[in-house]
Amino acid sequence: YYSPLCLLIGLGFAILAITEFPA
Repeated sequence: YYSPLCLLIGLGFAILAITEFPA
């Protein structure tokens, strides 16, 4: 089970990675 906070952190990190390295 993953807590909502962990999901938000993971999602935020994914968005950060996308903005840092756009396709």
